[in-house]
Amino acid sequence: MMGVGLIILSSVLLGIGAYGIVTSRNLLRMLISIEIIFIASLNALVGFSLFSDNKVGVFIASLTAISMAIVEVAVAVSIIILIYKLVGNIDSLELKEMRE
Repeated sequence: MMGVGLIILSSVLLGIGAYGIVTSRNLLRMLISIEIIFIASLNALVGFSLFSDNKVGVFIASLTAISMAIVEVAVAVSIIILIYKLVGNIDSLELKEMRE
């Protein structure tokens, strides 16, 4: 039963993350929404692994993916801070207009 609960939770998190990406123009909020989607996929992976025999391999892969996501977030936040210092704004539509 726990595996089914994790899969349902990952579906809800996927919906929340997709809604956040579609409705937000702020780069930081979009990054948080992307990370919510990433966590949803990891929850689904762990949920499906509860039905298989190779649980240890999936948990090791999940920990590796989480550690890589931490580095990804650190780089993305530093880029967003640099954009804010240069432009004074982190709105994606205004940044797109400035590029054109």
